Amino acid sequence: IELKCFDPMDSPARYRDYMGTILQRKRVENDFFYHDPATAPRNKEDECVWSAGEEYQMKTRMMMAEKYEYYQFCNECMGSENELPLFGNNV
Repeated sequence: IELKCFDPMDSPARYRDYMGTILQRKRVENDFFYHDPATAPRNKEDECVWSAGEEYQMKTRMMMAEKYEYYQFCNECMGSENELPLFGNNV
């Protein structure tokens, strides 16, 4: 298994567009589709971490990387050859 990563903060649509060139679109049947309220459009103004300043955001990212293996992988992967070329800054 070869794991890849990407930065979702700039534009999540770029990942979908990138993968759209690789994966075949599938029709989602309404009977099986479940809309998770957690994925509803966000208002970042209502989220304290986004309005708390850059230092607070950096400390939050560091804490997440120390505590959760998923974020450790992200930190190691970003900027490496395994980062997906979504933004034209990768080889």
